[in-house]
Amino acid sequence: MEKIYIKKRGFLFNGILLIILLGVIVCAGFLGTVSISFKGILSADTERVIFMLRLKRILLGALVGGMLSVSGVIFQAVLRNPLADPYILGVSSGGGLGVVLATVLGSFFGYSGVFYLPLSGFLGSLMSVFMVKYLAQVEGRIPPQNLLLSGVVVGVILTNILIFIVWLFEDKLLRGIIWWLLGNLEVVENSLLLTSTLIGIFSIGFSFLFSRELNALSLGEEEAISLGIDVEKTKRLLVYVASLLTATAVSLCGIVGFVGLIVPHILRFFSRNEHRLLIPSSFLGGAIFIVISDTLARTILSPIEIPIGIITAFIGGMVFIYLLQKKKKIVFK
Repeated sequence: MEKIYIKKRGFLFNGILLIILLGVIVCAGFLGTVSISFKGILSADTERVIFMLRLKRILLGALVGGMLSVSGVIFQAVLRNPLADPYILGVSSGGGLGVVLATVLGSFFGYSGVFYLPLSGFLGSLMSVFMVKYLAQVEGRIPPQNLLLSGVVVGVILTNILIFIVWLFEDKLLRGIIWWLLGNLEVVENSLLLTSTLIGIFSIGFSFLFSRELNALSLGEEEAISLGIDVEKTKRLLVYVASLLTATAVSLCGIVGFVGLIVPHILRFFSRNEHRLLIPSSFLGGAIFIVISDTLARTILSPIEIPIGIITAFIGGMVFIYLLQKKKKIVFK
């Protein structure tokens, strides 16, 4: 009976989110510096081309938002901390550093390929995860306060290293890289977009298969062990998946923060911390959030475009401050 209830609830809730996402995508396609009408798309070639380019950017944003949101879901369950987020934990900064280093080395050695940016971002994200875990660990345990502080420290360090590299090679290799780091959804190469989409689909589908394990881990390691789950192996595997999702998103659009914090935190209220509902709903919710944020970035100061990372950081920062003030110690219910 419980499975049937969860299935019906999931279809209904995710169906509503999907309808909202489709509506937001269509509306966002008509909004921008150049105004487009439905009649113009059917009759004018210029408006049709603009709409299709804009639609590709919107779909890219939806993919990035979904991946970052699901990554946040995984980190929050594995670390048992609803404030865990790829951006706050420094994972996004590690991914950004990996991508920038790959860009520099690729320019020097003339190497390019559809896998080298996501792969380098993945290695950078893993490096930051291990650094945060090492700094936060106390006698085999990782207190939530230590985790957040360590994530902030590692994120600041890696970000400053990244800025130094940009400053060092700015004139020669990395023109426009600062714009990318602040969050940029300009249309990327089709090969990279296709590769990233496949990685995202595989990783999200894989994490969905571990919904039972995520449910148990969010309750505590003792409960997970009592259910016969190999806790350390499962946590390690899921951290790899979350890091891969974050790194792939960073390789596509730069560092976009707080998506993995806001969306899962809101949707957890409706899903009751059931990851069979939370994972797909977080993907759809993250997609909606980024599409709306990108639309605001393109239209608020039109014709000037604001980096999308600034929009998400402003909204996410306000939510983060609210959560910290509401509860000094946040635990799963």
